[in-house]
Amino acid sequence: MFIKQKTQKKKLFRRGFSLVEILVVIAIISIMTGVSMLGLSKNRSASKVEIAANQMVAILRSLQNDSINGKVLNDQSICKIKFDAIDGARQYSVSYYDCIAPYDNLVESEIFYLTANGNNSNVTSSVASFSFIAPRGAVSSSGQIVLTSEADTFNVCISLSGNIYAQKSGCL
Repeated sequence: MFIKQKTQKKKLFRRGFSLVEILVVIAIISIMTGVSMLGLSKNRSASKVEIAANQMVAILRSLQNDSINGKVLNDQSICKIKFDAIDGARQYSVSYYDCIAPYDNLVESEIFYLTANGNNSNVTSSVASFSFIAPRGAVSSSGQIVLTSEADTFNVCISLSGNIYAQKSGCL
């Protein structure tokens, strides 16, 4: 009878987890959380530059469409739209020129800023200059705009055929 009481007491003490087991589980969970948070922050930065590149493509296509459709500003027909990206900056300018020869009479100029979900602190661009000439929206020269953040790079490509697209690798 004395032996039975001893074994019953041991069973009462072995019901839960030991302190070492709980600390090991907490350590494993914290390591897994740290690794996953590192991966998420890298993807967030990469998505910012991708969003900025897609916005840049949309803006360039809009300017090209304005050139094709014959944009009118201040009662003057626009025959040339010039896009300038500033190296290392988060801004670019758009200038509109009238149709009076030699097409260098500036009608209006605007400055815009690169944004990625309202936050442009990490995305910068390379230097680039393109013009779209009316009435067919012809591109003055082919090239690329390189957008970078701390984790990723995207290229906005403009071809002489008028094709405008964004991709991770360099332009053809």
